[in-house]
Amino acid sequence: MKVLISTLGRGQYDKEKNRYDYKESTYVLSDGSEVKTKLVSKALLDYVKPDEVYIIGTKESLWNLADELIGNYRKVLIPYGKTREEFWEMFRIINDEIDVSGKDIYLDITHGFRAIPLLVSTVANLFSKVKGANVKGLFYGIFEAKDEKGRTPVVDLLPILELNEWIEGFTLFKNYGEGDFLAELIDRKLSELGSDERKKAGNLNKLPKLLRKYSQAVGFTALDFMPTFARQVTDAMSGVGEQSPSFTAVDLLKDSFKTAYAELEKEHEEEWLNQYKLAEWLFNKRRYSQATIALEECIFTYVMENLGLEPLHETRKKLGGAFHEDRDKNVFFSPELNALFSKVQDLRNKTGHAFMQKDVSERHIKEAVENLKRYIDGVREVLTRGRVRDEESLKSYLGIP
Repeated sequence: MKVLISTLGRGQYDKEKNRYDYKESTYVLSDGSEVKTKLVSKALLDYVKPDEVYIIGTKESLWNLADELIGNYRKVLIPYGKTREEFWEMFRIINDEIDVSGKDIYLDITHGFRAIPLLVSTVANLFSKVKGANVKGLFYGIFEAKDEKGRTPVVDLLPILELNEWIEGFTLFKNYGEGDFLAELIDRKLSELGSDERKKAGNLNKLPKLLRKYSQAVGFTALDFMPTFARQVTDAMSGVGEQSPSFTAVDLLKDSFKTAYAELEKEHEEEWLNQYKLAEWLFNKRRYSQATIALEECIFTYVMENLGLEPLHETRKKLGGAFHEDRDKNVFFSPELNALFSKVQDLRNKTGHAFMQKDVSERHIKEAVENLKRYIDGVREVLTRGRVRDEESLKSYLGIP
């Protein structure tokens, strides 16, 4: 179902007629059609062919003109927006009175007082993100851009809203390691291209798959793959040349993606330090359970490297038992490392079992976050200060010749 939502003001004051009115103009739409009228919403009726029409205005709007030119529409009466309270009241009224759930909506912001365009563009995000509407057009008649024949172009400002989507996608990628939103957005924009344009898109065709791989790696705390897939995403973006205007945002944001990748990039020869960096990264993204996993794996990798072994050597699986065996003996490891590992492992067990314990309360969740931050700080300090305490005894326990 198509819904046209238009704004309406009181027009300009006509001294001769001693009343407010809108001037008649010939509006030119993107398909080349022309409509001579006083309201852009009238010109859009045949262009959009809406099933429903809503007109937003104040008590001083030219409702008689809407009655004359539009006829069958639903009036949405809002306050002027002179105060913060009135602006919130506007949002409440529009949210309550305009039914857009699951519908295609077309917005006309040509007429109305000056705050209306900003209001409606914000409301468009509300409709799209909260109510599941599909915003198909955001129209504006530019009187200042009339041609030599005095015709007024009606332009579609939808790219402004689309840029908000790109920014939202980048924010999710940067702040939470989430690439699925961007993948879906790029897939959608690619589907709108013709076959020839799609072929010319080059690396853009690869991006959705790469972004999903990255999201999956982050979601499963795949420490070896997170930096690799993030690099693949930024490399693909760097290779994007001039594309359809629909993808201008990719070019605008690719330097920001490089900066985001730098947070994950491996920069140390010692793998445990790279994993420690990822544990910090996950904590800062508020992925606390995953940060706990990464921190424990970082400690295991530290031990393997200090024994001169590859991080994924087959004896790695015995390290949990080694720490358990050494907890009160402090033969293999220092008392500080044993104590810290015990706390990290205890927290990992709690998060791994979703805090499903009888004695867990709301307070324990808050304390767990605070403790995790201390453990992260403590691990680097303890591991940097010294090596494995008794390598020979530990190797003997692990069965290493």
